[in-house]
This record gives sequence, structure tokens and C-alpha cells, in this order.
Amino acid sequence: MLTPKQSGWFMLAWFSFQIVLALLAGLIGTEASALWQGVLGLAGNLVPVLLAYIIYRIKRGHITAAQRAVHSFIPMNRPKIDLLIYAAALGILVQPAAMLISALSSAFDSGSIETINQIAAESPPAAALAALAVIPAITEELVARGVALNGFKGVSPVKAALVNGLIFGLMHMNLRQFFYAFALGALLAMLVIKGGNVIYAVIVHFVLNASQISLVPAIFSIMSEEAAAMGYLLVLPLSVWGVIVIYRHFGRKAEEQTREGARAFGPGLLIYVILSGLIMVSEFL
Repeated sequence: MLTPKQSGWFMLAWFSFQIVLALLAGLIGTEASALWQGVLGLAGNLVPVLLAYIIYRIKRGHITAAQRAVHSFIPMNRPKIDLLIYAAALGILVQPAAMLISALSSAFDSGSIETINQIAAESPPAAALAALAVIPAITEELVARGVALNGFKGVSPVKAALVNGLIFGLMHMNLRQFFYAFALGALLAMLVIKGGNVIYAVIVHFVLNASQISLVPAIFSIMSEEAAAMGYLLVLPLSVWGVIVIYRHFGRKAEEQTREGARAFGPGLLIYVILSGLIMVSEFL
């Protein structure tokens, strides 16, 4: 089992790899496209996870059962069919809340949002779905709710979820996406803690992104962003009710595995938070 300190160093390593990848992408000068976005998503998230897993296995060389090692590295309890269905429904029900938070934070405009919208508009639907929904849902969840969250089993579930939300918000490296990514990350972290499998977060993430690609552009084509935000505000109570009901269906109480003196913030995580925060703020300086 990973520790909070190890998760923190992993996130710092992930962050460092993103910087290197961004520099290489800048040198290549490739235009925004679904293919390029997919390649960046796969490389940027899977490479750090695979390298971390190799190091993890080397340090646990006496373990011969691969399944056991994977399970202790990433939450992978046997999934339940009803929870998979609930997760898909949750991906739809959190949409109004996510879009409302995004609209309220629109003052922190970001070029990354324009790039995402451009890719979604100019790419074939299947390519846009793969690059902006399938790949991020799998790879980002392996990073945030897989490796990073699994190191916080010794921390109280609520604290672990909030810290994981902060980690996920900072992963987007822009203030426009930070706020809803923080809230979504904390919710998904609690679902994984309660359900014991990262697949639930993958499903919610995919459904949410897929609906944003298909439904949100259609909504904005017939009304202004301000009017859409007002509509999201009106349906927000239904969204909150649905989240509470479905969340309760995840049933079992989060396991209390806290260790006395366990700290959520180690040196690696603190450095990651500071550097990521500086990057987000720098675009407005």
C-alpha cells in the first residue's frame, strides 16, 4: 500500500513530466487536434503511472502475484453492476452543477478551454469523443483516483477526498477549470473510497465529459452563456438531490483506516501544490 508521502512525490513527478511534455509539444508546434490531444493525454498520464508501478513492483520484489500488487497500487475491488449503473447516472446528474460552477468561474478565462472547444467543433464526433472523453476519463482517473488517492488510506476519508479534490483541480493547471474539478474530484474520491474501485470514477468522468461535448454546445447554440447559467441554477436542486440519492447507494461506509499522526501533506505534495498554483496564477500576471 502506498503512503501519503509516496503519493505526494508521485504527483510532483507527474507534474514535472507534464512540464517536459509541454516544452516538447511547444518545440514541435503541432496544431490542436483530437489526435494530438489524445496522444498528449495518453503519454502525459500513462507514462508516469507505468513508471511508478515499475518502481513499486521493484521495491516489493517478494510479491509474485501480479493481481495482488496491482490491487494494492490502484483501487480495484470487484465492481458491482448496480454501482456501475449508479455511476453512469451520477455523470448526468452532476452536469448542471459542474456547468454552473464553470460559468461562475468564467472570469478566469483560459486558452485551454478554447482549445478544447476548437477540438470538439472541428474533429469528427468519434475522434472528439475519444480524445476529450474516453482517454481523459481513463488516464486522469488512474492518476488522481488511482495512484494518488490510494496513498491516502491512512488518512480520514473526508480529508483524503478534499486533498484529492485539490490534487485534481490543480492537475488542470488553469483557474477556469480548477473550481469544478476540485468539487468533482472530491466527490469522485469519496465514491472510490466507498466503492473500492476506480472504475466508478472513470464512468462518472466519461459520462460527464461526453455530455459536455454533445449537449453543452447544443445548449450554447440556442442561448447565451448567462442564460444557460441561469438555467443551470434553476435545475441545481434536482442535481443536488440526485447526487445525494445516488451517492447513498454506494452503500458501505467508508472504511476507517486512519493511522495516528498520518499527514496528508508531505514535502512532495506541498511542492506540487505550490508550483501548480503558481502556473495557474501566472497567466493573469
